[in-house]
Amino acid sequence: MIKRWKRGLNEDDLAQGITIHEASVAATPRDSSDWALRASNLALALRARYPLTDDPADLDRAVKLYEEILARIPS
Repeated sequence: MIKRWKRGLNEDDLAQGITIHEASVAATPRDSSDWALRASNLALALRARYPLTDDPADLDRAVKLYEEILARIPS
């Protein structure tokens, strides 16, 4: 849906993509190796939506997801 949104810039596609990404992140255990990729995809979609909505909650959530991803990287 996000790729489709990039081609046509249809806000409904972006909203549906975010919903799908949210479900994917929620369904993935946090200790799964797939969680970081799915969370990153959700964060990217939230960042893409921010200029359309000017809702700081989108950016706040994206930043929190990135922080959690980074915190999971082994040192």
